[in-house]
Amino acid sequence: MLDADPNVGAQLRAAANTAAEGRPVDAYACLGDHGTARLPHHTEPVARIDAGNDDLMRYVVRRYAYDPQRRERRHQIVAAFDDEREWAHSWTSRCPAGTGPSRWPVTDPHDHYTGLVLEPGCQRRQQSGRLTRRAVERGC
Repeated sequence: MLDADPNVGAQLRAAANTAAEGRPVDAYACLGDHGTARLPHHTEPVARIDAGNDDLMRYVVRRYAYDPQRRERRHQIVAAFDDEREWAHSWTSRCPAGTGPSRWPVTDPHDHYTGLVLEPGCQRRQQSGRLTRRAVERGC
């Protein structure tokens, strides 16, 4: 399987270096297809889902940090799961034993990680609330 792609050695080295720096999401991105077919799983595979799918119960890990593309600080979705157990495993796998999310590596004192549970229809209700508020503000 590794001989099928001549660049796979460089990709694996880049992914390994990125993972060693403590950036697992970026490490998967180095592999192209998120590493689903290439990385061995020593535990059960983690099913990630689209955080924007409003039809599912979503368990989301977010990072509050500076976004250079938008030139502002904002919450950025790191991962989304459809199972609470996998979400909890994501929390524990990102930090050394017993340190908790407050001890994860950050580049700025304002950066932090949060967990969020989004129920089905949550985004639809938020959008309806925003439209109603704007209509009331405009006197409609």
